[in-house]
Amino acid sequence: EAQVITCLCPELRLSEEETCLALKGVDEVRVVESDFWYHHRAVVIGDAAHAITPFLGQGANAALEDSAVLAGHILAGDLDYAGSRMQATRRPETQCLARMAVAHYEDLRAGMSDRRNLLSRDLRAVLAKHFPGHFHPLYNRVAFETGSLQEAESAFIREEPQILEIVSTLFDEFDTSAQGEA
Repeated sequence: EAQVITCLCPELRLSEEETCLALKGVDEVRVVESDFWYHHRAVVIGDAAHAITPFLGQGANAALEDSAVLAGHILAGDLDYAGSRMQATRRPETQCLARMAVAHYEDLRAGMSDRRNLLSRDLRAVLAKHFPGHFHPLYNRVAFETGSLQEAESAFIREEPQILEIVSTLFDEFDTSAQGEA
């Protein structure tokens, strides 16, 4: 069955192993991006160009941003190259959005049982209140802030070592205290 699907749908670019895993119902998050979002004057936008996981709820926003950028190129009289320029402008942001959506999924999947993850999330929320403009949770940066997703991702990555260090210190202290009490 996997060989048939692989042969009949080569545009999916799935290996036989990937197809087998999909058929077994393995929990897999997949991001799909078309190599080209345009051909001459025909342009695709949104999920047709760059489908992402639904875990940030930003797919429609990405399509609207694609539309605005494309319209800007068309209104500037750039009809012949509007598609290629829109793709060049938007691709870095949509790739970033895809990474962030998968990261948010992983965070959600870790769930309530991962104490370090919970403390990290709560610590970000507390620090964000005390240090405006810093330490916002990834979801909040995407859903409630304006600006470049790449800048939001960079800020999150830049702050993450500090968060992890504080969480590790707290857990080390807690584990040492718990062992001393035993």
